[in-house]
Amino acid sequence: MTFTSGDPIVWRSLPRGIVGTVKACRVVEDDADLVTLTILPGYPFAQRTGIRGGPDGRVLIEWDGGYRERTWQDNRVLILYSAGDAHSVELLWRDRDDDFIGWHINLQLPWRRTDLGFDSRDLILDVFVAPDRSARWKDEDELAFALDLGAITEAEVAIARREGERAMERLGRRAPPFDDTWLRWRPDPSWSAPQLPAGWDRPDLA
Repeated sequence: MTFTSGDPIVWRSLPRGIVGTVKACRVVEDDADLVTLTILPGYPFAQRTGIRGGPDGRVLIEWDGGYRERTWQDNRVLILYSAGDAHSVELLWRDRDDDFIGWHINLQLPWRRTDLGFDSRDLILDVFVAPDRSARWKDEDELAFALDLGAITEAEVAIARREGERAMERLGRRAPPFDDTWLRWRPDPSWSAPQLPAGWDRPDLA
């Protein structure tokens, strides 16, 4: 299955086989080597509800079986994923003034296509890259809490760190997507906010 530019889809994170997060996106490009998606202000997303803890309450400790739908705010996001990688790269612009904020290396398991879009699993640890291409690890405190909780394993942490180092090596060479090519990208002004489709909460999507 290949999606067409402008198609509304969802990207989902499935921790332990349960839909943890779902984000409505539009497809920018979709080919065998590179998938490019966008999330714009006004696009819906949903997260599990329940008891949270850890740094700033960012870690779900006990799920109550429900979800809270919210609306994306402030930033335009362009997501680039190369087939087989255990990370995607997000380019971020502040929507109100078109200011480029930087790159966000989202460490996650390789993507899987579904009828509604793409599934993965977020590995909590990330890397933030400033516009001057200086990089720093992000969410180390959340990772440590999740590890103690058993929400992520040592093996998964090792995958995340290896993949982060690999992505930063690419950054050091200014290899795509850390060159200037995508900095000029802007969304199609005709794209309206998509809706979360029926069945997005089913973890068994084909």
